[in-house]
Amino acid sequence: MKRFLKIFLAVAIALVAVMIVRTLTYPFADVKTYAEPPAPHPEQFEKQVQQLSDGVKFQTISDSRPEQFSAFRDTLKRSYPLVFQNMEYQLIDGNAILLRWVGADADLKPILFNAHYDVVPVAGQTWNPPPFSGIIADGRMYGRGTLDDKGMLFSLLNAAESLMKSGFKPQRDIYFSFDYNEETRSDGAKAIAQYLSARGIQFDAIYDEGGSIYKMNIGGRPYAFAMVGVAEKGYLTVRITVHGAGGHSSMPSDNTALGNAAIIMNRLETNKMPARMTKESTDVLKSLGGTLGFGGRFVIANNKIFWPFVKNEVSKIPMANAMVRTTTALTQIAGGDADNVLPGTVTLTVNFRLAPGDSIDDVMQHIKEQTRGFDTEIEIVSGTPASKMSPTDAHGFDMIKKALAAVYPTANVVPFTLPGGTDSQNYGELGNPYRFWPVALTLAEADLMHNANENITLDNYARAIEYFKYIMQNYDAK
Repeated sequence: MKRFLKIFLAVAIALVAVMIVRTLTYPFADVKTYAEPPAPHPEQFEKQVQQLSDGVKFQTISDSRPEQFSAFRDTLKRSYPLVFQNMEYQLIDGNAILLRWVGADADLKPILFNAHYDVVPVAGQTWNPPPFSGIIADGRMYGRGTLDDKGMLFSLLNAAESLMKSGFKPQRDIYFSFDYNEETRSDGAKAIAQYLSARGIQFDAIYDEGGSIYKMNIGGRPYAFAMVGVAEKGYLTVRITVHGAGGHSSMPSDNTALGNAAIIMNRLETNKMPARMTKESTDVLKSLGGTLGFGGRFVIANNKIFWPFVKNEVSKIPMANAMVRTTTALTQIAGGDADNVLPGTVTLTVNFRLAPGDSIDDVMQHIKEQTRGFDTEIEIVSGTPASKMSPTDAHGFDMIKKALAAVYPTANVVPFTLPGGTDSQNYGELGNPYRFWPVALTLAEADLMHNANENITLDNYARAIEYFKYIMQNYDAK
């Protein structure tokens, strides 16, 4: 027994020594502390602010009030005369805008900037100031779309208009695509992608909305992480119809549809799809480790050994949990029309966001396992697989890093898989999409997207214009 203990102790010491060496040699990112950069406010900035404010006033809620979309486009044409005089302009699918800034060298692959001008509804939310006011107060502009995604659209057009005014002409073609229902079906992006594909156009890089620069305090020190989406999760909505004994509520059965549905719901939320570490989530940990002391680094450097602990802790944080697994969200339930009648069927709607590595078939098999033993029907409402990964060693990604170094020099660039969906899912066959909206946000500010009192700081807006100007102006700089 003593010999066994000695051997066990020797092995344990050797293992700990290896783990310590791994911690000391692990390639953690060289993380910079964050300092808020000065915001450029050129002479025309007051006008640029007013242009966004005017655009926010249009109630371009997805799939409603078409006259608002037409009026919004007319405002763009008046606000950016050089853009619309000097670029080729087309309407695709009735409302989607496609602009082409012709470059000097037709042999170079073009680049594409994408945004959308539709917004999500405001019903059921309490706003102050009103959601379509575009009011400016305390260095911020308030209104639906300021962050998602009119702020990005106006930043792009202001960058292009400003460069044209200065006499700049690009070497390669620059395209701009602006969808009108990204928040619902992405019909505009699908139509534009089909149009471009039919003409054999391939892009050197595609820039779309996505991650942002997230500001946070770790260990009493400020950091900012520029989260660039090099991929996005898939999307799957499933309708589950659950059957059970109906009848009068005075004589309930033990096999009611609602009771069965409750068990299935609990199973789906408790038995999650498996978590896994991808290259992108490992990159996030490398950056996070750069902010931690030896203990935190020790766990991250040896995350395979500590994976059960890491997985458990990560699963408690919604944002982190979404980075390591396919998520399950119970979004709708319907069944029963009276308080004294047991419904014979209950319908559940479940939304899954598919992590790379999980297929639609994988999720459907998972659902079947969770509904085993019950009388159910499972129907796919809509589904899109996870996207491909865009390379981080390409010129298009390198330009993001250079533009950030110029505008946000102390932001740490981290590639990751975007939990949500964007129009980029339609452009993947045309080039490498990078999903990033260059505004610096606290986590509380980021939560304002799709929420009440959405707003953007004027400093963020000014920096976004400079960021896009940098990419357009320097993409082919020698």
